[in-house]
Amino acid sequence: MKKYTIISIVLFAFDISAFVCALKPDVSGEYRDYYLKHTITKQDYINRAREKQPACQRPVVGMGDTC
Repeated sequence: MKKYTIISIVLFAFDISAFVCALKPDVSGEYRDYYLKHTITKQDYINRAREKQPACQRPVVGMGDTC
């Protein structure tokens, strides 16, 4: 009986922590606006994400790298 109680408590704690993480996700504002709130368009999301990304990490069309 004690074994099942401990397992139940551990599973309950895990479920509560997952629930709290779902309520307060640690994501960028752009992600929150596009995927969670649906307040911006796909192109707005892409443009905002690219503005915050360092130039060396941006994908380059063609040969070579800009860094």
